[in-house]
Amino acid sequence: MGMGKLFIVSGPSGVGKTTLISAIIPTLQQSYPIAQALTYTTRPARAHEKHGVDYLFIPVEEFQAKIQAQFFLEWSDAYGAYYGSGRDITAACTQGQSRILILNWQGALQVYNQVQDAILIWITVSDKALLHTRLVTRNANSTLEIERRLALATQEIEQEQRENRFKYHVLNDDFEKGHIQLSAILSYELAPFGPAVLKE
Repeated sequence: MGMGKLFIVSGPSGVGKTTLISAIIPTLQQSYPIAQALTYTTRPARAHEKHGVDYLFIPVEEFQAKIQAQFFLEWSDAYGAYYGSGRDITAACTQGQSRILILNWQGALQVYNQVQDAILIWITVSDKALLHTRLVTRNANSTLEIERRLALATQEIEQEQRENRFKYHVLNDDFEKGHIQLSAILSYELAPFGPAVLKE
């Protein structure tokens, strides 16, 4: 059995990372052993979210204990709550399973520093006003939280423009176009010998 791949999908808050991945995974699973790697968080679940499906919701004390036990590949409290990715993700990859991890810019690079063959995919939009519209439409964050997320989004977009750390960049102004582009990248990377063809 070959190694699975770890995809790290990142982008500013409100860019549509989770929506895209949720739409793409069922199709990919018809051909490949792949799943979204769930992130641990201490924030409350939103109305439509379920434990073990969208996130792993745990109390702050449990999260802090996991930090002490070095359970996480990466963790942060960038959005006013703790978020973290367990080291068991890499175990799944060694067993031939591929995983998609959705992280912020900083978290993506933290994991990449430890898993050098991870594939970094950056999702962005051409106009930051789109992020504000999507965050407001999502109706899941307070005005203060939206402002905080937009400030961090601006910082992340500027960092990636400056440093260009991600292998792929997907423009998600339009969901259908973003969906097609991201699907193509994931299918290409998962297809046997796909990346080798590029090098020839």
